[in-house]
Amino acid sequence: MSQQDNVKSATEGVANLHLDETTGEMVSKSELKKRIKQRQVEAKKAAKKATAQPKPASKKKTDLLADLDPSQYFETRSRQIKEMRKTHEPNPYPHKFHVSISNPEFLAKYAHLKKGETLPEEKVSIAGRVHAKRESGSKLKFYVLHGDGVEVQVMSQLQDYCDAASYEKDHDLLKRGDIVGVEGYVGRTQPKKGGEGEISVFVSRVQLLTPCLHMLPADHFGFKDQETRYRKRYLDLIMNKDARSRFITRSEIIRYIRKFLDQRKFIEVETPMMNVIAGGATAKPFVTHHNDLDMDMYMRIAPELFLKQLVVGGLDRVYEIGRQFRNEGIDMTHNPEFTTCEFYQAYADVYDLMDMTELMISEMVKKLTVLISSSTIQTQLIQLKNSN
Repeated sequence: MSQQDNVKSATEGVANLHLDETTGEMVSKSELKKRIKQRQVEAKKAAKKATAQPKPASKKKTDLLADLDPSQYFETRSRQIKEMRKTHEPNPYPHKFHVSISNPEFLAKYAHLKKGETLPEEKVSIAGRVHAKRESGSKLKFYVLHGDGVEVQVMSQLQDYCDAASYEKDHDLLKRGDIVGVEGYVGRTQPKKGGEGEISVFVSRVQLLTPCLHMLPADHFGFKDQETRYRKRYLDLIMNKDARSRFITRSEIIRYIRKFLDQRKFIEVETPMMNVIAGGATAKPFVTHHNDLDMDMYMRIAPELFLKQLVVGGLDRVYEIGRQFRNEGIDMTHNPEFTTCEFYQAYADVYDLMDMTELMISEMVKKLTVLISSSTIQTQLIQLKNSN
């Protein structure tokens, strides 16, 4: 191609270009149309945005304590409660809250309610520890209260609350772990996703009874570390339902032993915890000092000597359930401080006591098995009815 042809081609190309007045560039006709169209679309969006009403700010409140670590939570919560104790708005430790019905009795009494059924005239007041708190909008809040070994759902609606002006303020005070008192009427919820609904208290008033200053472990992960559970039994009882059953079983064992011996004319006595000699067994004692007598004494390792002295004195049948202290090994199943039951009977030999002990243990196991089974079945039935 000659130089003349190249010049002619370039001249025709320049002639086909058009000026973009916005940028000052020379572009093709198709490119210019594309740019004009894009600018028109952007202009329309800008005009629409300028005339649009500003969006209202979200009314949903965030929990300021949710993202704190345990130590920060304790410090912040402590300051909050300290301020409430000064202002009494409200008093974080009120003197009295009337409970009209226990939580297990509440669930058993109203288990017959059908889905969506409410009893507006049936007023109750219950109390428990908050284990879960959730919201469904600004006018509806749910709580799960634990008390007496069961769970009760609490449903708080703005329309049912005694004072609409203090609704948000009262609920903002309540945190997970707090012990609260609730007044309201009875009903069963009507879930939209199916199921029979939960037996609930529809709240007319909620009151903080005892604030929890420490952050509870998350329900998802639980409280499972064995050593920490043993060192913090109170937290173990709060988080793990099976811990409560062990305390109840132990109490039933002691109650049965006491009743068994009382029915056989045994007299329960209390003997000294400290003595000048460590007698009654072979074990290393704990040593303490009596300031008034200015002498060292020993914590008892067994009540045997004192009980035998009572038999000598004419009490033919005696027993004691009490603590012993032996300054020896310790592990997960052995504690230097433990409880024993010792009983002594005049005019009886080792075979009589063997028969009595065998009868006591066998009958105790039978009774406790029945009690535990019936209690477990009753709890499972209540939970099953609530979950269906």
